Amino acid sequence: MLRRLIDVSVDNVTVSVGQGCLHLFLRVTPESSGRELVEAVDRATDDRHQVVTAAILGHKADLAVMAIGPDIWQLRRLQTDLRTAGFELVDSYVSMTELSEYAEGVPEEMRRARLDRSAIPLSASTRCRSAGDRRTGSRCRSSSVGS
Repeated sequence: MLRRLIDVSVDNVTVSVGQGCLHLFLRVTPESSGRELVEAVDRATDDRHQVVTAAILGHKADLAVMAIGPDIWQLRRLQTDLRTAGFELVDSYVSMTELSEYAEGVPEEMRRARLDRSAIPLSASTRCRSAGDRRTGSRCRSSSVGS
């Protein structure tokens, strides 16, 4: 089963359907280098991979980094590069974009929009101007995104 989901070669590991998504939560240390962080993000970003960073308020982490793309090794290299830049990794997880088994009859155009990285609007959070939904804790109401 796993072999069907992941295509393995010497140079890269890619998912055969969807995109890999790496979520990293980091702390700034005295050894942290902002310049090296920017360089690590630049190395990880290309026409098939995106990286989004955010400052985190609270005691568990200072920085969140989400990277999405088909090459799992490239995502893993970003994690290594951020550690080398002096940031302490406090939490992480990997997810994958996917289609539910309920999407069997979905038209191909809609399937591609869900699985293709270029169709995933990662920059939508920068367009959010909502103060937040106090009931759900959401930082963006769906109606405010893109407006």
